Amino acid sequence: MRNSLLEITPVIPGSLQRLPELAANLFFSWHRPTRALFEDLDAELWKQYWFAMVNRGVMAQPYWWDEQWTISVQHTEADIDKHLGVFEEIAPGLAKTQQERGLKFVGAAGH
Repeated sequence: MRNSLLEITPVIPGSLQRLPELAANLFFSWHRPTRALFEDLDAELWKQYWFAMVNRGVMAQPYWWDEQWTISVQHTEADIDKHLGVFEEIAPGLAKTQQERGLKFVGAAGH
């Protein structure tokens, strides 16, 4: 007797169309420089960033430094623009804290 398989292909709503792409993105699990970047994050500076964003109406991601890679597939372009605008506003204060504490600057690319 032949084994017959039932294959179900879900219909994904338009707002979640990129979900399979995001779910299959294993970049953060195997890319050593990226993993090292997350391991080297300063928890106190991270908290300063998070509270500064929340106090300006932006819930950047779940609260804690090891969850910062997450982003909601529900965020719109306007949400992302607001996040970037608020970050531009708070970035000088974060940089000042880094300098005062003698922390090494880590850019967006991790160098």
